[in-house]
Amino acid sequence: MSHAQLMEREFEENLCSELAERGWLYEGDGNPTGWDVGLAMVPTDVLHWLATQYPDEYEKAVPEDLVSETRSDAERKLLEHITKELAKATRMDPTTGHPVGGLLGVLRKGFSYAQIGHPTAKFGPMMAFPPANPNLTEVVEAAASVRLRILRQVRFDTKTNESIDVVLVANGLPVVTLELKTDNTQTVNHAIRQYKEDRKPGRSRPLLAPGRALVHFAVSNDLVYMTTKLQGGDTVFLPFNRGNDGHEGNPPSATGSSTNYLWREILARPTFMRILKDFALFEPGKSGKKDDGRLVFPRFHQLRAVERVVARGASQVDDHAHAAAATAEFMVRNDLPRRARHDDFRASLPDDIR
Repeated sequence: MSHAQLMEREFEENLCSELAERGWLYEGDGNPTGWDVGLAMVPTDVLHWLATQYPDEYEKAVPEDLVSETRSDAERKLLEHITKELAKATRMDPTTGHPVGGLLGVLRKGFSYAQIGHPTAKFGPMMAFPPANPNLTEVVEAAASVRLRILRQVRFDTKTNESIDVVLVANGLPVVTLELKTDNTQTVNHAIRQYKEDRKPGRSRPLLAPGRALVHFAVSNDLVYMTTKLQGGDTVFLPFNRGNDGHEGNPPSATGSSTNYLWREILARPTFMRILKDFALFEPGKSGKKDDGRLVFPRFHQLRAVERVVARGASQVDDHAHAAAATAEFMVRNDLPRRARHDDFRASLPDDIR
């Protein structure tokens, strides 16, 4: 193993170990033994969630009396159906503003599964999120049982052994990919180039298909860039940096890489689940075509602005009110076609962010 590879491996190990300290499962040092490259998911985690959270519906999809190969076939058909749900075009419900279809629709709303000769199974969301009211014990318990898992060196192509450095999955479904580079040997631009040139979507690469993962991060010790849609050479990466005293980039860290805020703060379980619940959105394209649109993952400064709104209003309004204000503030800054663009929503925000 070359010096560059050793440095990158150490960076990867440190990142994953720190994520494990912040609520992520890190079993077998992230060995992706349970990963199905063709389905682009961890089947055991997906099935575990459905069976434990929706046992009556699961019985319709995979009857308890099925055994051996017959049961495995029923499970496989259910998993293949989920991949079709994930591949659906996402749209935003004009009334609720919630995503329907695709990754966010499956995570937040759920899906139906119909089979000939069997009742339709209607599964709820593939995620549960901590409620504002801690007295909602069933929801609290469901949120605590969500499996956020770290996988390392994950194959993404059924025809090759090529792998992505780190993939983060939520109840078996991939939500984040990361390509890592150490600045001692390479730069963040090498990771960006790797995504553009070697991580092009294709029929044998379901993980890389638009909408299958929420966000892709190119990470070095000094800088972070992100995209929500891989398009080969046309992929657009945006900076995900904190800023450094009015300048670009990140300030030095006394306890590790300058980019450790990504895994210590943004990807830490509480913050990341809040992002999945409230701030990850889908923005339709102007053409109206199925593939014209993009997932939206909030950038670092947007999240921090939201936190300031929440902190500012904490002594004046209840949790629901400042959560709503925070969400509205994010949407206004991101200029999304939601109700937050209306005057009544803007009026609820502090003067300096309207």
